[in-house]
Amino acid sequence: MAIKVIWQPEGFLNELKATLGEKLEETAEVVEIHASNDCPVDTGRLQESIDKRVDKEELTCTIGTDVEYAPYIEFGHKIKNSTKTVPPNPFLRSAIDKSVELIRIIFSSK
Repeated sequence: MAIKVIWQPEGFLNELKATLGEKLEETAEVVEIHASNDCPVDTGRLQESIDKRVDKEELTCTIGTDVEYAPYIEFGHKIKNSTKTVPPNPFLRSAIDKSVELIRIIFSSK
């Protein structure tokens, strides 16, 4: 006599996805805080514009800003009509670097 076991993992997968979504939300919050703290402040516009968007269904997050001069700060730039350059001040990339250890903890905790 053969025994047949059928595993239907929908419940497990849904629970796993929900858990990952929550951890992704925590991760995005950590990176957003670091980016805001690392952001150079003149008027505060750039710092206040840093935002996160988490899609728990697709398990993606975006952390950034829609301020038009942000890439020039993040990556540096050449001054128009000059040979001088403004060095990069990476506030988004550094936020990720500073968050790696905490992200590991978030995803390894139950």
